[in-house]
Amino acid sequence: MDNHGTPQGPKGLSRDGRGAPAEALESARVRLRELIQENVKPVPRYQVEIAGAVGAQFIVATISQGQSQPYSRQGTNDVYIRKGATNRLPDPQTEMPASTPSVFNTP
Repeated sequence: MDNHGTPQGPKGLSRDGRGAPAEALESARVRLRELIQENVKPVPRYQVEIAGAVGAQFIVATISQGQSQPYSRQGTNDVYIRKGATNRLPDPQTEMPASTPSVFNTP
């Protein structure tokens, strides 16, 4: 599926689990939920479900843009910026939200 929900054809679906047994899809769905819960802080509003199109089933993850930005990776507290198909660390001088408290400016 593209960002507008349009199927990208059988070739694209085969990369994402076409023909996978229902149990495998459900297990992957549960694991994805666990990864979000355990690794993203604060936990965003999200939904992970199994959907079907073009005769195949696949997992759809919908993650809402939250108000508690920036989000970080649990454990490392790394914050990433998504640009196209890549994730990168932000430039702290120009790309971090102004509302993010600095540990250096505390009394």
